[in-house]
Amino acid sequence: MRTIWPIGYVKRKMHERAAKRKEETPTDRAARISATATAWMAIFTLVLMLVGVGTYFILKNQLHEMHEGGTQTDKIIAAANLIESHQKQIVDDNKKILSDNRNALAESLAENRREIDLTIKQNRQAFEISERDIKRVLDASIEASRTDQRAWVGVIEVASPPELRQGTVLNSTVTISNQGKTPAYNVIQRAGFRIIKNGDQFDPEREVAASSPQTQGIIMPSGKRELSICTLGAIGSQRADELNSGEYRLFLFGKITYDDAFGRHHQTRFCMVMEIPSPHSFSPYDDYDYAN
Repeated sequence: MRTIWPIGYVKRKMHERAAKRKEETPTDRAARISATATAWMAIFTLVLMLVGVGTYFILKNQLHEMHEGGTQTDKIIAAANLIESHQKQIVDDNKKILSDNRNALAESLAENRREIDLTIKQNRQAFEISERDIKRVLDASIEASRTDQRAWVGVIEVASPPELRQGTVLNSTVTISNQGKTPAYNVIQRAGFRIIKNGDQFDPEREVAASSPQTQGIIMPSGKRELSICTLGAIGSQRADELNSGEYRLFLFGKITYDDAFGRHHQTRFCMVMEIPSPHSFSPYDDYDYAN
Protein backbone atom coordinates (compact mmCIF):
# COMPACT_ATOMS: atom_id res chain seq x y z
CA MET A 1 0.00 0.00 0.00
CA ARG A 2 1.59 3.29 -1.03
CA THR A 3 1.76 6.21 1.34
CA ILE A 4 0.20 9.40 0.17
CA TRP A 5 2.86 11.82 -0.99
CA PRO A 6 2.36 14.73 1.35
CA ILE A 7 2.26 12.46 4.31
CA GLY A 8 5.40 10.60 3.24
CA TYR A 9 7.16 13.91 2.65
CA VAL A 10 6.27 15.11 6.11
CA LYS A 11 7.43 11.85 7.65
CA ARG A 12 10.70 12.00 5.78
CA LYS A 13 11.34 15.56 6.88
CA MET A 14 10.53 14.66 10.44
CA HIS A 15 13.02 11.70 10.34
CA GLU A 16 15.64 13.98 8.87
CA ARG A 17 15.11 16.58 11.55
CA ALA A 18 15.18 13.92 14.24
CA ALA A 19 18.49 12.62 12.89
CA LYS A 20 19.93 16.13 12.81
CA ARG A 21 18.81 16.73 16.39
CA LYS A 22 20.68 13.62 17.50
CA GLU A 23 23.85 14.80 15.85
CA GLU A 24 23.65 18.46 16.99
CA THR A 25 25.67 19.75 19.85
CA PRO A 26 24.21 21.25 22.97
CA THR A 27 25.06 24.68 21.67
CA ASP A 28 23.27 24.04 18.44
CA ARG A 29 20.31 22.62 20.32
CA ALA A 30 20.19 25.67 22.49
CA ALA A 31 20.42 27.91 19.44
CA ARG A 32 17.74 25.88 17.69
CA ILE A 33 15.43 26.03 20.70
CA SER A 34 16.10 29.72 21.03
CA ALA A 35 15.41 30.25 17.32
CA THR A 36 12.30 28.16 17.57
CA ALA A 37 11.16 30.08 20.59
CA THR A 38 11.93 33.32 18.83
CA ALA A 39 10.00 32.16 15.78
CA TRP A 40 7.06 31.13 17.92
CA MET A 41 7.21 34.41 19.75
CA ALA A 42 7.28 36.26 16.48
CA ILE A 43 4.34 34.19 15.27
CA PHE A 44 2.54 34.74 18.54
CA THR A 45 3.35 38.46 18.39
CA LEU A 46 2.08 38.57 14.83
CA VAL A 47 -1.02 36.73 15.89
CA LEU A 48 -1.46 39.08 18.82
CA MET A 49 -0.92 42.00 16.50
CA LEU A 50 -3.47 40.64 14.05
CA VAL A 51 -5.84 39.92 16.92
CA GLY A 52 -5.23 43.45 18.25
CA VAL A 53 -5.81 44.99 14.84
CA GLY A 54 -8.93 42.88 14.40
CA THR A 55 -10.09 43.77 17.87
CA TYR A 56 -9.40 47.45 17.13
CA PHE A 57 -11.49 47.37 13.99
CA ILE A 58 -14.16 45.36 15.74
CA LEU A 59 -14.18 47.75 18.67
CA LYS A 60 -14.04 50.71 16.32
CA ASN A 61 -16.99 49.31 14.39
CA GLN A 62 -18.85 48.60 17.63
CA LEU A 63 -18.01 52.08 18.90
CA HIS A 64 -19.27 53.54 15.64
CA GLU A 65 -22.38 51.44 15.88
CA MET A 66 -22.76 52.40 19.52
CA HIS A 67 -22.27 56.04 18.61
CA GLU A 68 -24.78 55.76 15.82
CA GLY A 69 -27.00 53.81 18.19
CA GLY A 70 -26.54 56.56 20.81
CA THR A 71 -27.28 59.22 18.24
CA GLN A 72 -30.34 57.29 17.15
CA THR A 73 -31.28 56.83 20.78
CA ASP A 74 -30.79 60.56 21.34
CA LYS A 75 -32.98 61.23 18.34
CA ILE A 76 -35.56 58.78 19.67
CA ILE A 77 -35.35 60.36 23.11
CA ALA A 78 -35.56 63.83 21.58
CA ALA A 79 -38.50 62.73 19.48
CA ALA A 80 -40.10 61.15 22.54
CA ASN A 81 -39.47 64.33 24.53
CA LEU A 82 -40.92 66.40 21.69
CA ILE A 83 -43.97 64.14 21.54
CA GLU A 84 -44.31 64.33 25.30
CA SER A 85 -43.96 68.10 25.15
CA HIS A 86 -46.57 68.29 22.39
CA GLN A 87 -48.85 65.97 24.33
CA LYS A 88 -48.38 68.08 27.45
CA GLN A 89 -49.06 71.22 25.44
CA ILE A 90 -52.17 69.60 23.97
CA VAL A 91 -53.31 68.60 27.45
CA ASP A 92 -52.65 72.13 28.74
CA ASP A 93 -54.44 73.60 25.72
CA ASN A 94 -57.38 71.25 26.26
CA LYS A 95 -57.47 72.17 29.95
CA LYS A 96 -57.43 75.86 29.08
CA ILE A 97 -60.10 75.39 26.43
CA LEU A 98 -62.18 73.38 28.90
CA SER A 99 -61.69 76.05 31.57
CA ASP A 100 -62.56 78.82 29.11
CA ASN A 101 -65.62 76.89 27.96
CA ARG A 102 -66.64 76.28 31.58
CA ASN A 103 -66.19 79.97 32.42
CA ALA A 104 -68.04 81.02 29.28
CA LEU A 105 -70.84 78.58 30.10
CA ALA A 106 -70.99 79.86 33.70
CA GLU A 107 -71.11 83.48 32.49
CA SER A 108 -73.76 82.59 29.93
CA LEU A 109 -75.83 80.79 32.57
CA ALA A 110 -75.40 83.70 34.99
CA GLU A 111 -76.40 86.17 32.28
CA ASN A 112 -79.41 84.04 31.35
CA ARG A 113 -80.33 83.77 35.03
CA ARG A 114 -80.06 87.57 35.40
CA GLU A 115 -82.17 88.13 32.30
CA ILE A 116 -84.75 85.59 33.49
CA ASP A 117 -84.81 87.16 36.97
CA LEU A 118 -85.17 90.62 35.40
CA THR A 119 -87.94 89.39 33.11
CA ILE A 120 -89.72 87.71 36.03
CA LYS A 121 -89.32 90.87 38.14
CA GLN A 122 -90.61 93.07 35.31
CA ASN A 123 -93.51 90.69 34.68
CA ARG A 124 -94.28 90.61 38.42
CA GLN A 125 -94.14 94.41 38.60
CA ALA A 126 -96.29 94.70 35.50
CA PHE A 127 -98.72 92.15 36.94
CA GLU A 128 -98.80 93.97 40.28
CA ILE A 129 -99.34 97.30 38.52
CA SER A 130 -102.01 95.73 36.34
CA GLU A 131 -103.55 94.07 39.39
CA ARG A 132 -103.56 97.38 41.27
CA ASP A 133 -105.03 99.16 38.26
CA ILE A 134 -107.68 96.48 37.87
CA LYS A 135 -108.40 96.65 41.61
CA ARG A 136 -108.63 100.45 41.47
CA VAL A 137 -110.94 100.29 38.49
CA LEU A 138 -112.99 97.55 40.14
CA ASP A 139 -113.10 99.39 43.47
CA ALA A 140 -114.02 102.60 41.67
CA SER A 141 -116.74 100.73 39.75
CA ILE A 142 -118.02 99.12 42.96
CA GLU A 143 -117.86 102.45 44.75
CA ALA A 144 -119.66 104.19 41.89
CA SER A 145 -122.28 101.43 41.86
CA ARG A 146 -122.72 101.61 45.62
CA THR A 147 -122.88 105.39 45.48
CA ASP A 148 -125.51 105.17 42.76
CA GLN A 149 -127.51 102.49 44.58
CA ARG A 150 -127.09 103.59 48.20
CA ALA A 151 -129.61 105.35 50.41
CA TRP A 152 -129.47 109.16 50.62
CA VAL A 153 -131.40 110.53 53.57
CA GLY A 154 -131.79 114.28 53.93
CA VAL A 155 -134.10 117.13 54.87
CA ILE A 156 -136.60 118.08 52.16
CA GLU A 157 -138.87 120.46 54.09
CA VAL A 158 -138.89 122.51 57.31
CA ALA A 159 -142.12 124.06 58.57
CA SER A 160 -141.84 127.61 59.92
CA PRO A 161 -142.80 128.06 63.59
CA PRO A 162 -145.88 130.08 64.51
CA GLU A 163 -145.75 133.84 65.03
CA LEU A 164 -143.39 134.70 67.87
CA ARG A 165 -145.32 136.41 70.67
CA GLN A 166 -145.93 135.93 74.35
CA GLY A 167 -147.15 132.40 75.11
CA THR A 168 -146.04 130.89 71.78
CA VAL A 169 -144.82 127.34 72.03
CA LEU A 170 -141.93 126.92 69.61
CA ASN A 171 -142.50 123.94 67.36
CA SER A 172 -141.77 122.85 63.84
CA THR A 173 -141.83 119.78 61.63
CA VAL A 174 -138.77 118.58 59.70
CA THR A 175 -139.54 116.23 56.84
CA ILE A 176 -136.79 113.83 55.82
CA SER A 177 -136.75 111.52 52.82
CA ASN A 178 -134.66 108.69 51.37
CA GLN A 179 -133.72 109.90 47.88
CA GLY A 180 -131.55 106.84 47.17
CA LYS A 181 -132.31 103.53 45.42
CA THR A 182 -131.97 101.17 48.41
CA PRO A 183 -133.37 101.26 51.98
CA ALA A 184 -131.77 103.22 54.82
CA TYR A 185 -131.37 101.18 57.99
CA ASN A 186 -131.06 102.12 61.67
CA VAL A 187 -132.23 105.68 61.05
CA ILE A 188 -131.77 107.90 64.11
CA GLN A 189 -132.65 111.62 64.25
CA ARG A 190 -131.70 114.32 66.72
CA ALA A 191 -133.03 117.88 66.48
CA GLY A 192 -133.99 120.92 68.58
CA PHE A 193 -134.39 124.72 68.96
CA ARG A 194 -131.91 127.13 70.47
CA ILE A 195 -132.29 130.88 71.15
CA ILE A 196 -128.90 132.64 71.07
CA LYS A 197 -128.04 136.29 71.59
CA ASN A 198 -126.93 137.92 68.40
CA GLY A 199 -123.12 137.86 68.25
CA ASP A 200 -122.66 134.92 70.61
CA GLN A 201 -121.08 131.70 69.34
CA PHE A 202 -123.30 128.72 68.53
CA ASP A 203 -121.97 125.14 68.34
CA PRO A 204 -124.53 122.96 66.50
CA GLU A 205 -122.59 119.75 67.12
CA ARG A 206 -122.63 120.19 70.88
CA GLU A 207 -126.32 121.08 70.82
CA VAL A 208 -127.07 118.00 68.68
CA ALA A 209 -125.20 115.75 71.11
CA ALA A 210 -127.31 117.10 74.00
CA SER A 211 -130.65 116.55 72.20
CA SER A 212 -132.84 113.46 72.54
CA PRO A 213 -132.70 110.87 69.73
CA GLN A 214 -135.75 109.75 67.73
CA THR A 215 -135.54 106.33 66.08
CA GLN A 216 -137.22 105.87 62.72
CA GLY A 217 -135.95 102.34 61.91
CA ILE A 218 -135.99 101.78 58.13
CA ILE A 219 -136.82 104.29 55.40
CA MET A 220 -137.46 102.76 52.01
CA PRO A 221 -136.46 104.49 48.74
CA SER A 222 -138.61 107.61 48.19
CA GLY A 223 -139.98 107.10 51.69
CA LYS A 224 -140.58 110.09 53.98
CA ARG A 225 -140.56 110.64 57.73
CA GLU A 226 -141.59 113.69 59.77
CA LEU A 227 -139.59 114.80 62.79
CA SER A 228 -141.52 116.99 65.23
CA ILE A 229 -139.49 119.57 67.14
CA CYS A 230 -140.86 121.62 70.03
CA THR A 231 -139.73 123.43 73.19
CA LEU A 232 -140.72 122.41 76.67
CA GLY A 233 -142.81 125.52 77.28
CA ALA A 234 -144.10 128.81 75.93
CA ILE A 235 -141.87 131.82 75.48
CA GLY A 236 -142.40 134.92 77.54
CA SER A 237 -143.14 138.43 76.30
CA GLN A 238 -139.54 139.64 76.89
CA ARG A 239 -138.07 136.72 74.88
CA ALA A 240 -140.61 137.33 72.11
CA ASP A 241 -139.61 141.00 72.00
CA GLU A 242 -135.91 140.08 71.92
CA LEU A 243 -136.47 137.72 69.01
CA ASN A 244 -138.67 140.12 67.05
CA SER A 245 -136.18 142.97 67.57
CA GLY A 246 -133.29 140.88 66.27
CA GLU A 247 -131.36 141.02 69.53
CA TYR A 248 -131.67 137.23 69.72
CA ARG A 249 -131.82 134.63 66.96
CA LEU A 250 -133.71 131.35 66.73
CA PHE A 251 -131.72 128.30 65.56
CA LEU A 252 -133.05 124.92 64.44
CA PHE A 253 -130.45 122.16 64.32
CA GLY A 254 -130.33 118.41 63.81
CA LYS A 255 -128.46 115.28 62.70
CA ILE A 256 -129.64 112.13 60.94
CA THR A 257 -127.55 108.95 61.10
CA TYR A 258 -128.24 105.73 59.16
CA ASP A 259 -126.68 102.67 57.50
CA ASP A 260 -126.97 101.83 53.82
CA ALA A 261 -127.61 98.41 52.26
CA PHE A 262 -123.83 97.86 51.91
CA GLY A 263 -123.17 98.17 55.65
CA ARG A 264 -121.63 101.64 55.57
CA HIS A 265 -122.56 104.32 58.11
CA HIS A 266 -123.69 107.80 57.00
CA GLN A 267 -124.86 111.04 58.52
CA THR A 268 -126.68 114.17 57.44
CA ARG A 269 -126.33 117.36 59.51
CA PHE A 270 -128.38 120.51 59.23
CA CYS A 271 -128.60 123.84 61.03
CA MET A 272 -130.85 126.81 60.16
CA VAL A 273 -131.44 130.24 61.57
CA MET A 274 -134.71 132.17 61.39
CA GLU A 275 -134.47 135.63 59.91
CA ILE A 276 -136.67 137.92 62.08
CA PRO A 277 -138.68 140.02 61.58
CA SER A 278 -138.68 139.34 57.82
CA PRO A 279 -138.85 136.90 56.17
CA HIS A 280 -140.41 134.62 58.77
CA SER A 281 -138.52 131.47 57.56
CA PHE A 282 -135.37 129.44 58.13
CA SER A 283 -132.16 129.74 56.08
CA PRO A 284 -128.93 127.64 56.24
CA TYR A 285 -126.41 128.57 58.93
CA ASP A 286 -122.69 128.70 58.15
CA ASP A 287 -121.00 125.41 57.07
CA TYR A 288 -122.60 122.96 59.47
CA ASP A 289 -124.75 121.39 56.77
CA TYR A 290 -123.10 118.15 55.72
CA ALA A 291 -123.96 114.77 54.18
CA ASN A 292 -121.86 111.70 53.41
